Amino acid sequence: MQIQLNGEPHLLEKSLPVSDLLERVGLNPQAVLVELNGVALQKKELDQSVVEDGAIVEIIRIVAGG
Repeated sequence: MQIQLNGEPHLLEKSLPVSDLLERVGLNPQAVLVELNGVALQKKELDQSVVEDGAIVEIIRIVAGG
C-alpha cells in the first residue's frame, strides 16, 4: 500500500498504527507532532490512529534550542 509521508510517496506492507510508523522511520513519538489526513493527533491517539492506504501523514520534529 502507498501513503504520502511528508509530501513524498512511501510504501508500507499493511495498515499500521501511527506509533508503529514512527518507530519504522526511527522517530521518538515524544519528539514529534503528527498530522494524519489533515487532523493533528494528540500523543494519546498515536497508538489508536491507523495509517491506511492513501493516507497523508505529516510529521514535524520538535527541536529545542537556546
